[in-house]
Amino acid sequence: MDGNIPKGLAEGGDVREICEACESKDLYPVLEAVENTGFQYEMVCCRACGLIQLSRVISEGRKGSLIWEGEFWDKPDLSYEQGRMGRHKKLLSLLKRYEVTGGQLLDVGCSFGGLLNVAMEMGFSVCGVDVSPVAIDYLRSECHIEAFYSVVDAAQKKGLFDVVVCRSTLFYFRSPIEALRHMRDALKPKGLLVIETQINRAWIIKLIKRMEKFCGRKLVSQSTLQSLIDSSFYSFGTNNLTFMLQRAGFNIIGLHNSYYGLLQLKPTLYSTAIALAKAVLNVLSFVIWVASLGHYKTAPVVAFYATRD
Repeated sequence: MDGNIPKGLAEGGDVREICEACESKDLYPVLEAVENTGFQYEMVCCRACGLIQLSRVISEGRKGSLIWEGEFWDKPDLSYEQGRMGRHKKLLSLLKRYEVTGGQLLDVGCSFGGLLNVAMEMGFSVCGVDVSPVAIDYLRSECHIEAFYSVVDAAQKKGLFDVVVCRSTLFYFRSPIEALRHMRDALKPKGLLVIETQINRAWIIKLIKRMEKFCGRKLVSQSTLQSLIDSSFYSFGTNNLTFMLQRAGFNIIGLHNSYYGLLQLKPTLYSTAIALAKAVLNVLSFVIWVASLGHYKTAPVVAFYATRD
């Protein structure tokens, strides 16, 4: 969203040698991801905290970005938001637990404004941030909602916010720490940050790597590994995302399991197999979460509620 690319993360740059979460240097390669734009990058895993992160850009490809970095839509797709309305309502309903019932709300990665519309119904004044020109134009022209290309721009134009929400977006930033610091700077003192993200999938990658080392051969293709953690620059765990939030200046006041258990199958054998594999991983994670009474935080989707220090 904010376009600053950390040193070493442009094509031909140096390899990032420090974990984004815990700053350990004990990293090992796990995956070389290739997007359909030709964008290719290496991901490494931190032995200390388990974060899987972007290490270096191998090739910028045809467009110099992930397809999610602004060019996923060529026209508004309202069905995408309609399918997520229940999730938006559940996420925002929890704000009342933290005595937040109104004020200025910023949605980072707002897409076509589904969450923003729910927030307006709840009495919030809203604006959004996205990197998609299609989404920005739609919000401004059709919904009359103010929308910006970066958190910094939104804060400069609108002032500080009572709530900043970032759903299923943080792992697309090339530097989540930098993005979180921008979100902190956009909040009023004691303002509330809500981060919801897919989480705790790194264990399956590490398990596969150990099995491959034991067998002495590759068992799973790079594209399958990439699909299991989704096309993104980071795969978080509860502990390493906690480190990031604390380093960015936040105090975590709530952690909620946001698992919805919805399996969406696509009409190809490969994508159906990947969807089923993800569903099995999600169910296993959810069972462990429930059986341990929340002690083992393995839920596949987690919402963090944090205040600005």
